[in-house]
Formats: sequence, C-alpha cells, structure tokens
Amino acid sequence: MNTIVVGIVSWLVGIVMGFILGRLKFFQHQKNSDIVLLAVTVVWVISMIVELINPAYKTSPLVHGLMGMIAGFFYKPGQKPL
Repeated sequence: MNTIVVGIVSWLVGIVMGFILGRLKFFQHQKNSDIVLLAVTVVWVISMIVELINPAYKTSPLVHGLMGMIAGFFYKPGQKPL
C-alpha cells in the first residue's frame, strides 16, 4: 500500500514541477532533449544520494543502467551545457 501512495504522490509532484518549470523562460528556450537530459541526471543523482544516506534503500541496477543509457543517448560530445 505504501508503494502505491508514494507512486501517486511522486507522480503528482512530477506533474506540478513540470507545469511550474514549463512556465520559466529559461526552459522555454531549451531543446526538449536538453530538458530530458537535465531531468534524468537530477533524478539519478538524487537516487544515488538517497542510497548513500539510507543504507536500507537500494536503487535497482536496472535503473542505473537505464539512466546511463538515456544520458548517453542525449549527450553529444562537444555539446554546450545548459
């Protein structure tokens, strides 16, 4: 039951954050791939920090692999940072 509640709350927070960030001028001038790369990197870093702080929490190796694959797909050598 807790997993369902956490999932729903995370989903709602994501929608609200996406709505708020979508209204900022900085994000309106960025390409979608840059925004996806930024979001994936932030979520990945947060998951690693939580894993370090809370030893009982373990991020699935599959999630690390998927995050790395997405970041690798969107990152292009010589790309200017946001």
